[in-house]
Amino acid sequence: MTRIPRYIDDQPKIFFWDLDVFLIFSTLLFMGILTNYLISSAVIGSTVSYLFTKFKAGKPDSYLFHALYWHGFLKLNNIPPSYIRRFIE
Repeated sequence: MTRIPRYIDDQPKIFFWDLDVFLIFSTLLFMGILTNYLISSAVIGSTVSYLFTKFKAGKPDSYLFHALYWHGFLKLNNIPPSYIRRFIE
């Protein structure tokens, strides 16, 4: 059975997690598999995923991308740098 999203703006989900939360958990779990710390990395991954979900709650969609751009970690091609406040024609 295929799940049809209720709204067109819904984030993709894997199991019951949003995609970004699942990527955090799976990355930490994979790093734990590589270093032979599976149980501890699963606990850390679950904790970090939970904290990230709580951080995301109540904030607009793509808040993390906005924060990364504002602090200079994300560069966009067609948008001027965020530290430029006044524009002269």
